[in-house]
Amino acid sequence: MFFRAKKRISVGIIGGAGYGGAELLRLLLFHPRVQVTFVTSRRHAGNKVSSVNRFLTGLTDLIFTEPEIESLPSDTDVIFLATPHGASMELVPKTLVDWLQEQDRSWREIVRVFGEAALGLAAAH
Repeated sequence: MFFRAKKRISVGIIGGAGYGGAELLRLLLFHPRVQVTFVTSRRHAGNKVSSVNRFLTGLTDLIFTEPEIESLPSDTDVIFLATPHGASMELVPKTLVDWLQEQDRSWREIVRVFGEAALGLAAAH
């Protein structure tokens, strides 16, 4: 099955200052159906992404933001976690639990949303 959406996917990267996050950003910047809306870094918040990852100079004007889950744009379609091993596992359960608890959700809605997430991951590859 192929992802055939015509609109661009809004994407954010948590932990974009490291090698993995920077490479992910480089790949996503050239994807025709992706719009990267934010990149976070605790240490580099407020700095231009290209000032930390010099190979991105001229490719983006994004500025690192603080990785506070509550303050990230809620209309983001996909968020990649490019954080150290344990940090990602601390973030995922909290956001998933928050989403499940913000309103009553049927099992059908949960399966639909997880299925859409899987299609989005397939499209990114």
